[in-house]
Amino acid sequence: MASGSSDRPMELPSGGRGKWKTLGFARARNGIRTPYVFVANAFPPKTKVDQKLLREAFGRFGKVLDIVCMPGRGSSCANVVMDSSESAEAAIKAMDGLGGKSSHTFGRTLSLRFSELRRPKGPVEVVPDAVAKSAHMPLPEGLMLVENYISKEEEEILIKAIDNQPWIKDFSRRVQHYGYEFNYGTRNVDPDKPIEGGLPAFVRDILPSEQAGRTLPVGDAKAISQSDQCTVNEYLKGQGIRPHVDTPEAFDTHIVSLSLLSPTIMDFRYPGSKDKKSIVLPRRSLLILTGPSRHTWSHGIAHRSVDVINSKLTPRQRRVSLTLRRILHPETDDIKRRGAPAVERDYVHSFYDRVADHFSHTRWNTWPHVTEFLKKYLPKYGGLVYDVGCGNGKYLAQLDQLSAAGVGVDMCESLVGICRKRSLEAVIGDALVVPLRSNAADLVISIAVIHHLSTRERRQEVVEEVVRVLRPGGYGLITGWAREQPQGGRRRFERDDVLISWQMPKRFAPDQTQDDTQGDAQETKDGKLIFQRFCHVFHPGELTGLLESAAKVQKSRIQVVREYVEVGNCCLEFRKL
Repeated sequence: MASGSSDRPMELPSGGRGKWKTLGFARARNGIRTPYVFVANAFPPKTKVDQKLLREAFGRFGKVLDIVCMPGRGSSCANVVMDSSESAEAAIKAMDGLGGKSSHTFGRTLSLRFSELRRPKGPVEVVPDAVAKSAHMPLPEGLMLVENYISKEEEEILIKAIDNQPWIKDFSRRVQHYGYEFNYGTRNVDPDKPIEGGLPAFVRDILPSEQAGRTLPVGDAKAISQSDQCTVNEYLKGQGIRPHVDTPEAFDTHIVSLSLLSPTIMDFRYPGSKDKKSIVLPRRSLLILTGPSRHTWSHGIAHRSVDVINSKLTPRQRRVSLTLRRILHPETDDIKRRGAPAVERDYVHSFYDRVADHFSHTRWNTWPHVTEFLKKYLPKYGGLVYDVGCGNGKYLAQLDQLSAAGVGVDMCESLVGICRKRSLEAVIGDALVVPLRSNAADLVISIAVIHHLSTRERRQEVVEEVVRVLRPGGYGLITGWAREQPQGGRRRFERDDVLISWQMPKRFAPDQTQDDTQGDAQETKDGKLIFQRFCHVFHPGELTGLLESAAKVQKSRIQVVREYVEVGNCCLEFRKL
């Protein structure tokens, strides 16, 4: 039989060897290429198939996964299961009609053709080449995959250490918990019930370390090194995990997974979309999820026995994964207040929590110089913008008109919610540990955010994060209130660190607190609530000094384009070289 050519390969059903033996084989339909080759006339009638000879003959063209003898034919015919349709086609082209010159055929003329699995009455689950199918889709924002994160020797030591510990067998797969126990019913952890001993040494040993050669971008390494919870999962053939998002209320900005012993395919789905992005997680690779990939996209592993990896059918084997997370401690380190001095907790975070709706109501007009910055650089240098401290997303909303995409980060959950209601991409996150990928954005803006940080060290950390997420060749813009205000303006600052009043009509207060004065808020005679917010006001050159220090920490080369004052704000425009 001539093999012909076709662009219609058939994929291998899940379930492994038992699956194709159960279904049986049939002649392939015209134009169909499959991994299955029907072999006839290789051996005399009613002679047992010599599987060793078949494996030698077909092994020259690819991996032989199985040989299935045909019932009712005296066992002299067989179907050879190859690792791909390409391997099968190569074997057919080389050996179909081959006569006595082949030592593998006992002097007989081989008859080869494609076969396919019989179609049962019910639906057949097939193994798709999901990676190839979704190759046109970009990776979810904030996803990073580090291959060969640990060595083979380190993997061997790690597996031995894990297998020496007791496994929990109460679920469909075996697990181990360290630091804090993960409750699968609530998908949460109890921060008041730590597991004695914390993270064991074999887990701590895989955290980022320059000495061990496990280096990551500064922001990611810093966040991952603070992990205090680890779940070890064992996946056997056919096992997976349903699509999910790690509980935002339970865990911090980074979710990390180390794959051991064998590769797998992980599927990512965006809410409301039928499409999925599938990627291979190689053996010994580290998967890092931050930003939208952590908070918005779900991730899961399909329950099946075979994957298509690099266009090859790859039976699954035992896989062990270590998932590292940092839990949120509500009393001491809320996602919006982690490590913040009291002045920021009371006069920045609490302030925006209370006034978010009114703040958004008053913040629709964009500053012309920020819009000019976006227009100036976007047409030349690309279309991905990060807005660090995005508020209600007023600058993100401009990007569609500029043919650009954007992601916003803000500490205030209510403001992020307002962004999402407007169909803008925004995530809850700290400007000191921005949950977005390094060296990725064409432009980064941080407008009227840095003046809310109460110390120089913390203000520098914000600038470090802006530099980190900006790609080489990209431009950044940072603004903060200026000490010197325009003549005739309504504000005068006598000190560098000040509290500034904010008046809010009481109707904007959350329903449950309309009858009180919002904690430390004062109430005016006309029914308005007065809050105080902290600000540090800047002198000329101060932002440039922070940028120069931040660039040294990030080991980046920076060019200051200009530092200027615009409507009472110090502004710094720069380029990352």
